[in-house]
Amino acid sequence: MDRESRRVILNIQRAFQEMVQEPKQVPIENVHLNEEVVNISLTEGHQELFPQLCTEAESQHSVLLSETKEKDSFEMDKLKIELSTVKEELEFYKMKTNSLTNELQKLNSEFQSSIEKSKKSDFFERCQGSDYWMKTYTSLNTCTLFESLFRALEPAVANSIHAQALSYREQLFLTLVKLTHDMTEDDLAFRFKISQSTVSRYFQKWINIIDQRLSRRMIHWPSRDTLLLTTPICFRTNFRNAVCVVDCFEVQTQIPHIPSQQCATYSSYKSRNTIKYFIGATPQGSISFISSGYVGRTSDKHIVQDSEFLSKLIPGDEVLADKGFRIAEDVGLCGAKLTTPAFVKKKSQLTYRETEHSRKVANVRIHIERTIGCLRMRFRMLVGPVNISYLRCHVNNVSFYDQIVRVCCVLANMNPSVVPPG
Repeated sequence: MDRESRRVILNIQRAFQEMVQEPKQVPIENVHLNEEVVNISLTEGHQELFPQLCTEAESQHSVLLSETKEKDSFEMDKLKIELSTVKEELEFYKMKTNSLTNELQKLNSEFQSSIEKSKKSDFFERCQGSDYWMKTYTSLNTCTLFESLFRALEPAVANSIHAQALSYREQLFLTLVKLTHDMTEDDLAFRFKISQSTVSRYFQKWINIIDQRLSRRMIHWPSRDTLLLTTPICFRTNFRNAVCVVDCFEVQTQIPHIPSQQCATYSSYKSRNTIKYFIGATPQGSISFISSGYVGRTSDKHIVQDSEFLSKLIPGDEVLADKGFRIAEDVGLCGAKLTTPAFVKKKSQLTYRETEHSRKVANVRIHIERTIGCLRMRFRMLVGPVNISYLRCHVNNVSFYDQIVRVCCVLANMNPSVVPPG
């Protein structure tokens, strides 16, 4: 094939490629190459080679297309594999990031709790796990008893108190420590690492909660049938119908500034300013009645008549009291009987029968003295002197100190009785 024929074939191939790329049909005679019109004159030999050249060009074009598709599909599969690998790595790093974030949050919370813990006192934590220290600071015999008291009060706590500086259990513990040892508010504030005003607020709120929730339930006047089933032997022999042993106790107060109040609170029996309470205990030793507070000058008889004690008596009941209680007539009007030690009166001495009767009464009446003694020994706030601000009356003519006394009686009833069961 001469040089001219090769040049013609090359031009035809180029023209054919342009025809494949552009669907527009261009006459063979006029093929535009490099923006110039090339006049092709086909000889007879050239006309024989043209179909063969077209076939070769088409086959080459199809081969190129198939190779391009295979290459593109291979590249596509490769990209898909790489994409799936990248997605897996992304998920892995996301999980790792979340894990590290959670761990960081946990460490931050532990760090904050450690800071808060360093600010708070560990006084309660050391006492919470020891029955000895719990009894020493709260007068409750065991930690289990403290937990039972808290659970009984917990439903009423959430609606009235917010746990901020101290938890609810620590607030209750602070209140019991205050009742037991009568510590100053500054002392408690130092021990619990809170302010003095916070101590005062917690103490008042918890006293109100305990009084409202437990006083009527724990200071309970039992029925006669219940008393007969559990009466100790020391009562069952000589005083089978005894329902209550009564007495009064006085607590020293601060001296009021007003002269009339000084005169009213002065007790000639104690020779100081006092507030007086009337208390009654069952033969089993539990406190069944406690009156409101009266000024120290008030007589025992007036307190009994003014309180609700007589309304609890029914015919056949027997009340044991000291000989200073001149309330036999009032008790008799209720159909009950008042038993006191014998009086000497104008006699030189008691008869044998009177002496024996007085001895028997004294043997059982001593339990009310022991109950009052345990109250004073366990709760220093019942020793005094009482802050004069606690004696101001609030709702229903009840002072804050009346609530304190009732709460102390509630806590005393939670501990074992002073009367032996046998």
